[in-house]
Amino acid sequence: MKIFLFITLMMTTFVKASAETELQIIRVLPLEGRGEGLDINEGFLWEAEANDRWLKKIDPQTGTVLSTYSSPTLYPESLAWMETNELLHIDFKRRDVALGELNEDGKFTFKQIGNLKEIGFGLAKRNSSSFWVTGYYSPEIYLYSYPGLKVLETITTPLQNVEDLAWDGTHLWSSDFRDDDKKLIYKISSTTGDVVETYHLPGEEVCGM
Repeated sequence: MKIFLFITLMMTTFVKASAETELQIIRVLPLEGRGEGLDINEGFLWEAEANDRWLKKIDPQTGTVLSTYSSPTLYPESLAWMETNELLHIDFKRRDVALGELNEDGKFTFKQIGNLKEIGFGLAKRNSSSFWVTGYYSPEIYLYSYPGLKVLETITTPLQNVEDLAWDGTHLWSSDFRDDDKKLIYKISSTTGDVVETYHLPGEEVCGM
């Protein structure tokens, strides 16, 4: 597996959903295993690795794995840091939501805090009291309360299967598992669900984001 970091070659104020903006690779981090979810916490990259059920803390400059933790899920999927010591983690085949608390000794204590409406693929923090989750093989994205796990909003996208998620403070970013071209990233309105920009990756297909 490789992690690709990108910058855009051109940026325009308005881009039609059908138009694609090419991205340029600025760094490649070679990693082992099958990565699913990605997030940043205190300057470090965190990855959920599905095959061996690991959560990894990674140096984003070199790709060096600094710490490895056993995932509490049977099928590790996406993850998101809600606070600097609180990590949410979801399962590919179950609706469970696990909360990991990173202790001062550098070890995690995990517990189940509830269930999602449906199994999710992508997970992204919106703010300290809410997070986004994709639907299960569906075009929906749900906004949940944290830690109560109540559905606050539901948005429907034009994608067939919203996969992983990222949140930039205004828009959601995702890929479509059922795209014929699995090298596309979509910038999505968090209010309407419309795709406002489309980006093409020069590297491998999208998985974790």
